[in-house]
Amino acid sequence: MKLMKTAEEMMQFCVENNTGVYSFKDLKHFKVIEDSLQTGEYALLCFVGSQMVDRAYNSTKDRRCCLALTNIRLIMGQRSGMGDDLQFIWYKDLNGMELTKNSIMVDAAKNWPCIQIITEGVPYLQEEIPDIMEAIKQKKAIAKVTKRSSSADEIRKFKGLLDDGIITEEEFLGKKKQLLDGGDTLEQQESGSEIVIDINPAEYRSAGGFGVVSENVAETNVKAAQKEENEKVSGVYLPGCIFGGIVLFIGFIAFINLIQS
Repeated sequence: MKLMKTAEEMMQFCVENNTGVYSFKDLKHFKVIEDSLQTGEYALLCFVGSQMVDRAYNSTKDRRCCLALTNIRLIMGQRSGMGDDLQFIWYKDLNGMELTKNSIMVDAAKNWPCIQIITEGVPYLQEEIPDIMEAIKQKKAIAKVTKRSSSADEIRKFKGLLDDGIITEEEFLGKKKQLLDGGDTLEQQESGSEIVIDINPAEYRSAGGFGVVSENVAETNVKAAQKEENEKVSGVYLPGCIFGGIVLFIGFIAFINLIQS
């Protein structure tokens, strides 16, 4: 399993595995993910997509984004002129990821947009995502057993607080019921990341920038981006120039007629 820390490494991963990099501009979205990584957190799988939104809103906002499955969470990053947009789900709150022919549906404890992906990247994701989800499932099963022991320890702590008169009987019973019903301990609430996929940080190898494949793709994408920008400029300025020329011509004819009259 490849470990990644930098935006360049994530982008190169997408290029090598055909998981969605179309434009060199995607690097800025991966930078958002890179900046959010915690100590000991590594990206394991990356892909590019776009958030599917209701067309009724007629939104013109760029919904293109980059995503990464790390060893502790699913992250989605987007950088625009309005600032950075970072969303993530801890694996303890992630129930599943369903792939269709060109999209990914995320089943989680909170609302998460449907992500549209390129069809060419689906085979690789269909092969790799189930392995990650299985690792998460196993970790959840282990955490559930450990949590029962942790809950018992927490109840003993609250019982001590009750005996010392620090909390009331009602507060103690409330905390006891919460823990027995499966509520998170204070430490778990604060961390949010008790489900961690096992990795070996010693296996991380810095890419040191783009490889040959990425350099070629980056060069191609830069040219494509420049062409796209030129087309946009032409689409805006050419009609404006034509309109301006017509106005000047009409004004010139009107001026001639005025002189002759």
